[in-house]
Amino acid sequence: MTKARRPTALLDLDGVLVDNVAFDHEVTAFVVAALASDRGVNELEGRRLWESELAATRGDPQWYDYEHHCARLGLSGDVARSAHDEALPALRIVAGATSTLEHIRERGYDVAIVTDAVRWVAQLKLSTFGHVPIDTIFSSDSQASAKSSLRYWKTIRSRHDIEPVCLVDNRRENLASAVSALSGIPVVEFHMDEHVTTLSDAIAPRDSDRSRPSAVGNDRSSVSNHHELRCWLSRVLPRLQVSA
Repeated sequence: MTKARRPTALLDLDGVLVDNVAFDHEVTAFVVAALASDRGVNELEGRRLWESELAATRGDPQWYDYEHHCARLGLSGDVARSAHDEALPALRIVAGATSTLEHIRERGYDVAIVTDAVRWVAQLKLSTFGHVPIDTIFSSDSQASAKSSLRYWKTIRSRHDIEPVCLVDNRRENLASAVSALSGIPVVEFHMDEHVTTLSDAIAPRDSDRSRPSAVGNDRSSVSNHHELRCWLSRVLPRLQVSA
């Protein structure tokens, strides 16, 4: 007998559930300091080396993996994890995010995180929520792609254990790709500032799979806080019968 798919809400992590801007500033500062010390150069040169590494690897499926970048730069494998551990106190849960996660689960739905972070970073960030259970994490390493690519969402569509029922994300390019690959699910744009990299504006991830629509379309809604998001979720997600 085929196992029934679990109706699952897809939620972005950075910029929707957590405010990662100060956190990533501190991660970057830690890595840059380690790189400068390792090379025997000043911090400005260390920052230039780090920027150059990010710029040179755009389009690589491992672009978001700081362990990967540190290894390429000859740094110890512990640097990336130490940087994230040290910066964790700077990570902030977005106001109302915990209530939103509880709201989804109370209506009978599973929760899946869709993130460009690698899995161990996503798990570290989610640890700040404590008891709220997350059923699935779709990370850039598990998908071998970024959320702006069609491959990311097609991989989710091919899963036979979940049924995506909605998507919350704060970037239009991600929503556009998702709408193309996961046709029919309601999506909402969450308006909140969030970084790609805290360094030069010239540096950004670049995916090889860019064949996607340039706009999300008329079905996109938008919210600016978690109270509005919960109201939207109440409209698009009927309450399910929760098994005892």
